Amino acid sequence: MLDGVSAFHLTFRDPEGNIILDGSNVVSVKVKAQKNAQGYYEVMLKFDKAGTDKLAAATTEFFGQQIGVYLNENLLSSPVVRAVITDGEAVIVVSNKEEAEQFAAFIPTGKD
Repeated sequence: MLDGVSAFHLTFRDPEGNIILDGSNVVSVKVKAQKNAQGYYEVMLKFDKAGTDKLAAATTEFFGQQIGVYLNENLLSSPVVRAVITDGEAVIVVSNKEEAEQFAAFIPTGKD
């Protein structure tokens, strides 16, 4: 998925495909060093105030529905919202550590 890509455009989309949040509000990206309980690696995203507010509004509005996480128009995941996220932190899971590290390295943080 990441071969030959020099930059990423990250978007979060509502069930109808409308962009509700994008990577411009990401202020930090970190990779969890170990696999989670399901055997995947986690990329942790921290959003600025505007992104935090958008994420909270989206997870409130779409509670119980899927929000799509897209990378360069490719669907990464479409988790069902099971909690309202108000702390501005989101987690994206990927299959291996190398992919997680590449993903984290290429996602631009919004306030350079």
